[in-house]
Amino acid sequence: MGAKFPVSLLEIPTPFDVGPVNAYLIEAEPLTLVDPGPQTPEAESALHAGLRTLGYCMQDIKRIFITHGHYDHSGLAGRIAGLSGAAVYINPLEALSLAGWVNLIIRKSAIFKTGGIPTQVFDEVVAMAQMSDTLVKTLEDFIPLCGGEVLPFEDFELEVLHTPGHAPGHLCLFQREERILLAGDMLLADITPNPFLELDQAAQDGRLKSLKLYIDSLNLLERLPINEVLPGHGRIIKDHRKRITEIKEHHLLRSRKIAGMLDSKFLSPYQLAMELYQDLDAFNSLLGVSEVWGHLDILQDEGIIERRLEEGIYRFQTISANSCSDPIH
Repeated sequence: MGAKFPVSLLEIPTPFDVGPVNAYLIEAEPLTLVDPGPQTPEAESALHAGLRTLGYCMQDIKRIFITHGHYDHSGLAGRIAGLSGAAVYINPLEALSLAGWVNLIIRKSAIFKTGGIPTQVFDEVVAMAQMSDTLVKTLEDFIPLCGGEVLPFEDFELEVLHTPGHAPGHLCLFQREERILLAGDMLLADITPNPFLELDQAAQDGRLKSLKLYIDSLNLLERLPINEVLPGHGRIIKDHRKRITEIKEHHLLRSRKIAGMLDSKFLSPYQLAMELYQDLDAFNSLLGVSEVWGHLDILQDEGIIERRLEEGIYRFQTISANSCSDPIH
């Protein structure tokens, strides 16, 4: 990285399929840690070792920035803040996640069940969430950021960008002088982040259109003059516009495939996910339903499909060519 923006990568292990998370230490005053990782002994040991290699200890950290509340990124924040007195910065929408995932999942139960997820599968997810809640320490206090703020350092500043989609309160940091973006899970080199189903009381059916929000966030980043993307997982991205184009094309092809699956029958999001991805365990079935429902939102807004509510479950089907002249584009 450039001399005006001294940032170092700390690779932190996680117990999740996604593998290690990228924590970043900004070696300037105030010493700032971005996404410290989950609250596990392995993660804490790796963070201690990484800081020690750079000449620091946990107590030196003055500020913790969390891109979003998923435990692989945020779990250690409360513990580090307790040890060092560091201020924690997070979007208030994401701070809810750090109060316990079980409660959030249960609050979403009605919506997931309208997507066709069987009660038995959902109960398995709740049991998994109870175990996962050990991976985070609840934040007693934090400084809210919603996007548009600036984090000042001695010789530079970081712009805070609100980039919802993967999580409703997801934030990125942009160092405009050297054109470096700390992207969290917003932009990854080898995988596409899941547009997880989120609640929205103001929406007609009570949930955010997460995939549409994610694509809007991609459009925001596409307009920025970025030289390097430092992602929350995996390798650095050098050409952010190329990667954004790849992700958009991936979602376009997925939408077309789902529309084709709905040509002759009404299917629920859960039925589509099971057919599309196959062999999903309970937790990944929630991810699958979230992804599928994101594409259904897009197809429905474009007039490609229609939906109906049957026995408390939404089912979707492609509108016949006679009644819809809009092609997928």
